[in-house]
Amino acid sequence: MFEYIKTLYNKYKTIIILGLVCILLLFTTCASIRSCISYKNMGENNIVALTDSIYYYKTKNNELYVSKTLLQGNFNTLKLANDSLYDVIKKMKIKNPTTVVYVDNTIDNGQKDTTWIINDPIVKNDSIIVYPNLLKEFKFINQFRELTGNVFLRDSILGLNIDNDKIFFDYALAVENNKVFIKSNNPYIKYNEIQGLTLPNTKRPVCTLVIGPSINYGYNFGTKKFDPSVGISVTYGLDVLRIFKK
Repeated sequence: MFEYIKTLYNKYKTIIILGLVCILLLFTTCASIRSCISYKNMGENNIVALTDSIYYYKTKNNELYVSKTLLQGNFNTLKLANDSLYDVIKKMKIKNPTTVVYVDNTIDNGQKDTTWIINDPIVKNDSIIVYPNLLKEFKFINQFRELTGNVFLRDSILGLNIDNDKIFFDYALAVENNKVFIKSNNPYIKYNEIQGLTLPNTKRPVCTLVIGPSINYGYNFGTKKFDPSVGISVTYGLDVLRIFKK
């Protein structure tokens, strides 16, 4: 069997070597084309991310969601687009995040008015009208907000005390197809700005250096034989199959 392979190799050595070279060139060309397409798609996506506004939409259950296209690229892209967010991520000391999302919002609970009728008599002291001491409590409470306190009047001092000022909300955030989707249970939230970055999963052929024990069986051009070998080897090669790995 080995003699047949050896004879076949010697007979078609030039064709075999040229065929291997052509296969290698084909792989590297495919990798280059894929890389160019990836950069083209990334550029088109980033134009949308920088110019598109926040999109509001409702589901069939009448729940409000928002979405926004994120940037694609590395941290240099983020630094150019949003240096303040870049600094925040650097200070967090996260080495390899896959997605970065920044949300700036305002909670607008609207106006709350109340009116009190004072039935207490007004004390008149000659020509000076003196109002009695007053203490009126207020409460604005629902499932999204708790605001309680009181307004008081003592002599010539008018004051406002706030005992509780709480706002209740949550976030559900998901990223799909380089878009971030946000859902909150609080309908009073207004989204001022949404920015972020996803690092694309680009697969490129890479050169690798491997040093270690090895067991090989192949054709030895020195002895012109197929020989097994056991030892320590140093291998440097191009991992072109990496572009097909998920």
